[in-house]
Amino acid sequence: MMDINAPRFIPVQEVMETLCISRATFHRWINDGKLKPLKIGNKTGLHSDEMDRVLTEGIE
Repeated sequence: MMDINAPRFIPVQEVMETLCISRATFHRWINDGKLKPLKIGNKTGLHSDEMDRVLTEGIE
């Protein structure tokens, strides 16, 4: 059985849609240290805990 509260990988497309940002902004925030990316193979995204942090605390 899958734990619905388990951390998960959120792909960049879903991050962009949820935060209403462009791919360029996503990468700029990573380069500026505002986001901590998660890479799995050749895929980049965010860990669900990182997404929760951004949604509750903001990006500043």
